[in-house]
Amino acid sequence: MLLWVSCISVAADEAGICRMVRFNKLLSAVMSIRFPGWANMTGCGKKCGTRGALVFLIHYFPDDKRELRRLPRACARRLDAVFHLVDALAKLDRSLDAELVRIQQDFAEEDLNGYTILQALSPENKKALVEKCAPVALLNQAMGALCGMAVGDALGHPFEYITVTDTPGTSYFDLATLEFHGEFNKFGCKRGQWTDDASMGLCMADSFIMRQAFDGSDLRRRFWCWWFRGYNNAFRKDLERESRKSIGLGGNTQKSLEPLVDCSDAGVPPEYESASEDAGNGSLMRLAAVPIFFHTLPLEELYSLARKSSLTTHPGFVAAEACAFLAHLVRQAMRLPPGSVTAKEFLDSASEEFYATSGLATQSGPGFDEMQWLVSSKPTRDTERCWNWKNATLDIAGTLAARGWSYNGYPVSADYFGSYSLDGLAGALWAMYHTRSFDEALSRAVNLNGDADSFGSITGQIAGAFYGYSAINRQFVEWLCRSGSSM
Repeated sequence: MLLWVSCISVAADEAGICRMVRFNKLLSAVMSIRFPGWANMTGCGKKCGTRGALVFLIHYFPDDKRELRRLPRACARRLDAVFHLVDALAKLDRSLDAELVRIQQDFAEEDLNGYTILQALSPENKKALVEKCAPVALLNQAMGALCGMAVGDALGHPFEYITVTDTPGTSYFDLATLEFHGEFNKFGCKRGQWTDDASMGLCMADSFIMRQAFDGSDLRRRFWCWWFRGYNNAFRKDLERESRKSIGLGGNTQKSLEPLVDCSDAGVPPEYESASEDAGNGSLMRLAAVPIFFHTLPLEELYSLARKSSLTTHPGFVAAEACAFLAHLVRQAMRLPPGSVTAKEFLDSASEEFYATSGLATQSGPGFDEMQWLVSSKPTRDTERCWNWKNATLDIAGTLAARGWSYNGYPVSADYFGSYSLDGLAGALWAMYHTRSFDEALSRAVNLNGDADSFGSITGQIAGAFYGYSAINRQFVEWLCRSGSSM
């Protein structure tokens, strides 16, 4: 599921060649199936215009796909990918999903461990869908963002809870040999198995697909089912593991889920209501599906939904704003022609754009000041010097020394550095800014140690969207696929 679930909500709109048109009524007529109204269809603008594309579908789909040859190759690839996406969506059982994925008092722990929204699709179907979508640039980059999130989580977890470092020490991932050195691996994961970062990210993707919209209550319901019922964790097929209980629950997320035990399934509030300003990285590490699913929205609407996704578990203003920034980066990376700019050029431009379009440039005060320092890479205090992600080194050691024993009301921990949202995002930006490939960015991120899996998952979202799924090391993908994952 990691490799292609991101494609379902995306249709190509690359370089002005194709236009986006609604086509639920068309497919209802042509295929006699209900297709969700949020979906987009590619109309081949330069060759035939939107109307021509619709006529083409009415006349030729699904009777004779050989007629795709009459279209320019790029348009034909897009349409072929959409045919496969439509077929996959038609197999989803929304009634079963609503029946199973719910908050209830009488459940057996891990009873959803064997459930996936894609269980009606064979591995061959999924593989074929990936192969059809990979040649389409936007779909490739969407898959890259979601798959990158999981790869980063899986590569980083072995180094989580190890003292953070500015340069690799005895605990590190060697990209040249693909070997892990000095790992801790708290939860005893096999290669490719992920933790809370990717599990919650998959819950979000499932929600958007099955609900066909943003639904905060449904997101929280799925998060609850992940932790208490084993939904979307990495152990579905791992028969050797003693316990297939979900792993990695963060403190802020735990506080948001505990009250739901007493809620009826229909009475789940869309946001976690708390007077605290908790701003951990938990809403960043899982975000990829938001900019993928809503990539066609105006930027301000995308920012709003990213913030709302954060508020399902994290009440802090800073965490919500950090999610808006990350959503901006992933969305803008997905829309770039591959290879058109360097990672450094992209981050320079995208961060400046966010600074202007988000309203940061005209705001000040607690929360806004911190976001300005991070986005501009110009912190003004020693306690945030690691937010200068454009610098060759983050100087985490200097940052920790300046913070002392307490920072933002929390104890300072070198073993879990990066768990604060802006620290985690700064590390990801730094890893991306100073490297030239997905693999280099990810290895640099996880080798910071500390909250290494979240450093990896945040970096993986940005780098995956920028470089694309095809740029991810095949060994990393193979580890995901054989780990007992949803593939």
